[in-house]
Amino acid sequence: MTLQNIFKISPSPTTLHRLAEYLCLLSQLPQKEYSKISSSQLAQMMDIKPSQLRQDFHHFGGFGKPGHPYNLSHLREELMKIYGVDKPVNLLISGASPIAEALLDNQSLADLNIRIRGVVDLDMKIQGTETHSYIIMAPSELPEFVENNHIHIGAICSDDPETDLELLVNSGLKAIWNLSPKYLSPSKGIIIYNQNMAAGLLTLIYNLKH
Repeated sequence: MTLQNIFKISPSPTTLHRLAEYLCLLSQLPQKEYSKISSSQLAQMMDIKPSQLRQDFHHFGGFGKPGHPYNLSHLREELMKIYGVDKPVNLLISGASPIAEALLDNQSLADLNIRIRGVVDLDMKIQGTETHSYIIMAPSELPEFVENNHIHIGAICSDDPETDLELLVNSGLKAIWNLSPKYLSPSKGIIIYNQNMAAGLLTLIYNLKH
């Protein structure tokens, strides 16, 4: 259950993106060194103004007392509630590619309570082989696996995202994280987030030129 939004309106996508970045950063900070953190410290780490950070937090009550530093553990817990990762979120990878390997190596997902539960691939040559202690599944195994393991999200890491999308949706998934270079259009009843690395790079190049 998410925290109440005191403004009674949904935060903008930009605000939600910043809040997610705050949470990712807080999850990486060693709590022995940062048991408490001020808005100025956190804003400096994020390269934004402290007033912007406090405004973002005030959408959900502020997470602390004015003039006092935030308790890092409490702040992290509250942000995790907002994003629904206060309880484990189960992820399935579709496509045993180098991108998938990078995800399997990414400890920050586990730190955010996101659990990779399995890997599926359309290539019969690698089905049944092992990657990072996961046995790569065949598509026929997917519907039962999704149901039994309470999978919430499918991550597409292949070079054939349309086929993988159809596979994941037909297996009962309604939330798709597309990590392939190809854009996938939203479908009725299906949430798709296109994580386009080239778009991020273009933003970086723009900032470099300007």
